[in-house]
Amino acid sequence: MMKVLIVDDDEDIVEVIRSSVHWEKLGVTQVECAYNIAQAKKLLAEDPADIVISDIEMPMGSGIDLLKWFRDESFEGKFVLLTCHENFSYATDAVRYHAEEYLLKPFDVGIMEMVLRKLTDTIRREKVEKENMHLGEWINENMKEINQAFWSGLFAGRITQTAENLREELSIRRMDIDPKDEFYLVLTRVTNMEGDLQEYSKETLGFILEQLHCSCLLPEEEADRVVTFDGEEELNFTVICRA
Repeated sequence: MMKVLIVDDDEDIVEVIRSSVHWEKLGVTQVECAYNIAQAKKLLAEDPADIVISDIEMPMGSGIDLLKWFRDESFEGKFVLLTCHENFSYATDAVRYHAEEYLLKPFDVGIMEMVLRKLTDTIRREKVEKENMHLGEWINENMKEINQAFWSGLFAGRITQTAENLREELSIRRMDIDPKDEFYLVLTRVTNMEGDLQEYSKETLGFILEQLHCSCLLPEEEADRVVTFDGEEELNFTVICRA
């Protein structure tokens, strides 16, 4: 979904832009209109637009004023400025406040659509990059749990053990493992824990034993390859070691 706000004190101009641009082809699902800066600010504060198309010269506040406010509020949308004549001071302010485009009236619909196509493509790409960045941060913060979930799923048969499927699962988790890599498993079962459980909780005891397995059997960078299976009266550990 993508939203555009058109701002101009000339209602005819607003209607021409609203009705002449092929918004659906650009992936724009919502087009709102404002006829002065105050109205535009109210709409943007309630629901920021992905793209603002604003006239510069308006009686109740200029498009430059709106652009400056838009940037001061840290909105991430793109800004297109319209004006009836070239003015170097306007162009300087447009650059200063990071307007993406500066178009002269009367505008050509084809040119405006080309500009909007470029901006919508950029917005989609930036959204994907941001999602990937957040995903990467989440993966880095939870890599141990992600890796252990992979091995648990593999042992339990929840992950199909074909080379193609394993490669896909490893890629999704960003695990640096080739499906053809060879490993051997070290299995440990801990029973008779009654005395230990008087001093530690089962979770704490499991954590201590997991760390012991890591330090004894795995290099530091592979410390997430211990999978714990919690039984009613026992703890089971599987250590995945490279062959």
